[in-house]
Amino acid sequence: MMSGYSPGPQQEVRAMTELAKTAAAELIRNKLESARIEIPGRGGIILVGIHSIPVGVYAVLEDGAFIFCNEEARMLLQLPLEGDIKSISIQNFYSNEDERNGILQKVKKAEQQGEILRGEVICFRVQGQDKWVKISCRSIRSEQGGKTIGYIGSIEDFTEEHKEQIARKELQEKVDSLIFDIGSVMHANTSTLFMVTRVLDSCLDMLEPNPFHQTGLQSWSEVDKQLERPAEIAARSVKKLLEKISSEIKKQVLPEKSWQDLEGIQDFLQNYKEHITIKEHRPPTLRDASRDAIKIINRIQPHRIPKELLREAKKDLREIIRITTLIEVVKTRDAVIQVDYTLKAFRDFVTSNQREAETKETISVEKLLESARTQMDDFAHARRVVLKKNNHIGTAFVYGVMRELERAVGNVLHNAIKYSWQRSRGTQPWVRIDINRSGKNIHIIVENWGVAISRREIEDEHIFKLGYRGRLSTDRGRLGTGIGLTDAREVARRHGGDIEVTSRPAHKYSTLSEADEGYYDQPFITTVTLILPEQL
Repeated sequence: MMSGYSPGPQQEVRAMTELAKTAAAELIRNKLESARIEIPGRGGIILVGIHSIPVGVYAVLEDGAFIFCNEEARMLLQLPLEGDIKSISIQNFYSNEDERNGILQKVKKAEQQGEILRGEVICFRVQGQDKWVKISCRSIRSEQGGKTIGYIGSIEDFTEEHKEQIARKELQEKVDSLIFDIGSVMHANTSTLFMVTRVLDSCLDMLEPNPFHQTGLQSWSEVDKQLERPAEIAARSVKKLLEKISSEIKKQVLPEKSWQDLEGIQDFLQNYKEHITIKEHRPPTLRDASRDAIKIINRIQPHRIPKELLREAKKDLREIIRITTLIEVVKTRDAVIQVDYTLKAFRDFVTSNQREAETKETISVEKLLESARTQMDDFAHARRVVLKKNNHIGTAFVYGVMRELERAVGNVLHNAIKYSWQRSRGTQPWVRIDINRSGKNIHIIVENWGVAISRREIEDEHIFKLGYRGRLSTDRGRLGTGIGLTDAREVARRHGGDIEVTSRPAHKYSTLSEADEGYYDQPFITTVTLILPEQL
């Protein structure tokens, strides 16, 4: 007779373990199936079954076998909407076993800290495709002994949000890269402009004497005065040359057309204001005419005509070339200086978030103003603007990043210089800088007399919008980027301060009202106040 099968000790343990798992799974499933969520409603308490809530809920045994999935979780993981799914393991959705073990370690660590794992974003493989999900999870422990027998959690589809996060990250990386490239290009450009300025300075030294050395390039009326005498002298020298040479010799040394051209140039030099009505066009036209005259004179054979006549005419014509070239170099240098500061300020603004955070320090207000003012000296000189400073409080300190505060003060000063007008003939425009104290704050007040800012632009804060240029800011071809006040206010607010702006007609008794057509054409006094907390 065959003896019956008798399981050994290992098989008995395994069988008992399976029974325990089945019992635990059945217990958890029954509890979840019958679970109800209480939601307060107008008619009292509303009971909602766990299958009905719009969030996936699941439970698995310790080895990953599903015990329970509500409808939302089943649809997300594309599981059968009905029937038993205990033959399916959550491990199937992980790319590898280590990834699930990593999540379980995070669950364990969270529970050791008295919390549950919340909002963990992971990638599941569902029907061969990546699906990003956000899960929250905790362990299920046995009532006796507290041993982990499974896990319960919520699961949400996070695929679209993840794609958006990736897109934002990639966009940010591109922006950061672009900003870095812009910063590098601007740094190269500002370095180039610095070299150009030095070259132009050398040219100015070679073109001495320079009547604009102390005052910068003056108005075109004043520039015109510097041309009158050289043009008159050159016209006289060319006329003398034409009169001293007989008709017979003229025929021998140059074609008749050349002499006619020289006579025409002599007439132009003598009456250039009548020929060229636009003052800005006179210097280059005078220079071209003088060069043409020298070319003609250089073709004359000197042994037939007194050399002194030729030398004198060419010397006086070269003086016109010198003074008009000097005017062009001064104009170019002034333009380079303006572009140079604008590029530097823009570069510092766009790269401010790319630099390592700089250490704040206690800064002397006097030192801050002097540093910002020094950076504006060349630009102020080019604009013929005098900077007047009045310190009404003596020694005072603020706390912050020197580079940022210098840039904020510099932006305000740059605008004031750029938009200043000359008040009267013979008087240079000026910008006033006052340092005052109000309560616990230091006020750096910059005032200029010139271009207006409209009341609406101030009240609606358009002037602080990035890239915005006031509707009157292009007055007389003034360049700008529309970031000066934006950057200055951001810096002030990062330092616990702010900026205030006012703009009013310069003439107290002006009869014009805001509705009048010429109201904003008159000079305005614009005051920008940079407010910073005082460091006591």
